Amino acid sequence: MNSPVVDVILKGGPFGVPNELQLPRSSLSGNDLKIQWGAGYEHFQRVEGDDPVDSCDRQTFRWIARTKIAE
Repeated sequence: MNSPVVDVILKGGPFGVPNELQLPRSSLSGNDLKIQWGAGYEHFQRVEGDDPVDSCDRQTFRWIARTKIAE
């Protein structure tokens, strides 16, 4: 049985964003991950070659972009 959380490794991104997180499995339904950080969102994409989230308890995502929070 799979754990309700997934260990997430983050590659790249701005200074201060943690390299590792534990996130609810339900928040990782696709290949993209969006994390609120400061006054914006950091966007990450699952590294190709990793097993799908439903079959593994550890995922690697690479930073791809930052967007600002709309006011």
